[in-house]
Amino acid sequence: ISSYQVWNEGNVRTFWTGTPHQLAELTRVVYNVRDQVDPAATVVAPPFAMRLPGQRAWFSQYQEQRVGGKPVSHFYDVNAVSLYPKATYGDRVGGPEDAMALLGNVHRRLAAAGVPRSKPLWATEINYGRQAVAP
Repeated sequence: ISSYQVWNEGNVRTFWTGTPHQLAELTRVVYNVRDQVDPAATVVAPPFAMRLPGQRAWFSQYQEQRVGGKPVSHFYDVNAVSLYPKATYGDRVGGPEDAMALLGNVHRRLAAAGVPRSKPLWATEINYGRQAVAP
């Protein structure tokens, strides 16, 4: 195993019902356990869906958390997002350019939360044409 992902899409209620702080605490637990049992492995932050405004706000809340006096970004090696543009934008189908717009939003939110630019960012899921589900 080369990497451990903390959780899947913590900002989607069907996957996580806790708070951003509770997910940040879980991130610290994964980081500490990794250090004890598999220190060469990569800790991947929970990937967050970025399609809806509420999902983006939740992502920011998570990134702003402090655990044990340290920013949550201290407890993961790689950031992750699920880039799911909306199925349609007006009369056109959502596509890669919309995913890139979401990615730009991610970068702005990470910078606002003080996450170092050197922290890698992985797009762990992407799709096109999927209808929105509840945040």
